[in-house]
Amino acid sequence: MRTRVLIVGTDEWAIEQSAAALEAGGCTVLRCHEPGEPAFPCNALIEGRTCPLDAGFDVVATVRARALPTPAPAEFGVICALHAGAPLVVAGVGSDAPFGPWTSWAVSQGGDLVSACRAAAAERRARRSSARPGQPPASQTAGERATRQSAGGQPDPAQVPEAEAPGGAGAAAPTAPDPVERAPVPSGSGRGRKH
Repeated sequence: MRTRVLIVGTDEWAIEQSAAALEAGGCTVLRCHEPGEPAFPCNALIEGRTCPLDAGFDVVATVRARALPTPAPAEFGVICALHAGAPLVVAGVGSDAPFGPWTSWAVSQGGDLVSACRAAAAERRARRSSARPGQPPASQTAGERATRQSAGGQPDPAQVPEAEAPGGAGAAAPTAPDPVERAPVPSGSGRGRKH
């Protein structure tokens, strides 16, 4: 099973470099808008195109080429994905700001974005499969979101299904940060659904 990744970011060049690394690593890449086009209107609003939310994906990854205090226009897909319950992988400059409370995995400079996306997707599938029939999957607990890092800064291989790891290690995104680590989540933070 290929990991389906919605890729967004602060700058088109960083998004495209990371998309190429994800595709080279065996992932399927989805976008909110096509390369070279403005972030708005997004694919959901353009006749004949499909929103990634309608197509389905496992994880959203944002690649931050600049440390911005707020989401860039091309990162608004993160908000939609979080609302839909997708895990968030943040890579690039400025760590996970402004998405800290919602970040599932943070990838440091030179890190392995492909492995982080696979690990986040594997965790999501595990949560879904552990749900009892007729009940929604359990949310990730604060303990499950606690920072973790295996030797060498890579996700725990046990978290990445063998079928999703063709050819071994994933490709490193040029703008992605290193090492891959589980992002800490402040206690009491949610998925943004509290209104």
